[in-house]
Amino acid sequence: MARARQVKINTNLIGLTQSYLSYFSPDYLFFNGDSNLRHSPPGIGELYVYELLTVVLGVFYLLKNGGNPRSILLLWLFLYPLPAALTGETSAVRSLIGSSIFSIISACGITYVIVQLKLRNKLLINTIVFFLLTFSISIFWNYYFVKYPLNSAINWDYGYREAIEYAQKSSYKCVVFSSDTDSQCFAVHGFSVLIPFYIQYPPAQYQLSPIPLSIKESRANTYSLNKYKLMPIFKHNQFNDQCLYILRPHEISTLTEKGYTWNEVHTIKDSNGTEYFKLMEISRKY
Repeated sequence: MARARQVKINTNLIGLTQSYLSYFSPDYLFFNGDSNLRHSPPGIGELYVYELLTVVLGVFYLLKNGGNPRSILLLWLFLYPLPAALTGETSAVRSLIGSSIFSIISACGITYVIVQLKLRNKLLINTIVFFLLTFSISIFWNYYFVKYPLNSAINWDYGYREAIEYAQKSSYKCVVFSSDTDSQCFAVHGFSVLIPFYIQYPPAQYQLSPIPLSIKESRANTYSLNKYKLMPIFKHNQFNDQCLYILRPHEISTLTEKGYTWNEVHTIKDSNGTEYFKLMEISRKY
């Protein structure tokens, strides 16, 4: 129920219709796919490009040749986006059930081409299919294993593990994350998931002091877990110079504006050289 309240159902008829139709959009299916980088590599569709032809021919084949089995496939195609469309924007995860029906229809399209062209040379057919698949898989491989890691790091919370592991190995007795970072996202996600996971915090011990609801709903509160602390650091007039502070790069300018003295201890970067976190020692303001 909590998840249902968070996701919500799209009850607007126009919005629901637009969302439903977006799952049949060529842009979504064949060219750009899901815009959420946690769900799909950028610049590539949910289906192979050659299926733009085979899927269309497959639908034509099913419409041309009636019968119960084919009707079931068309009904499946018609219904596949409905559950996902109820929640809004296109999602490759929520529409995963469509992968099977598109594969079947694409196979029908290939069969239709073979029948219409009266292709009987199995070697020729297998060779064409082999090269189509090899070419398509090669493109996907390049997007997924080469380009995707360079573009999606921030979407997978890159930097938190590296920052926490550095803090764990350090001699600092106090490690502070700014709750001004990423709105209140880190209060919910970082302290309830990432920190306990990476420091292997005992579940039984965590259950004795779970993250309060007030922390999840407001950035104005402070919460501690082991030596880690979450707090709105820029609302405080003084910093503890015995602590290690973990900030986003854009937050450094605020330190300068407020006149604090700081020393950069370590920087978390990805393979592109993009900075995600700066680990700082911050001196008191006198």
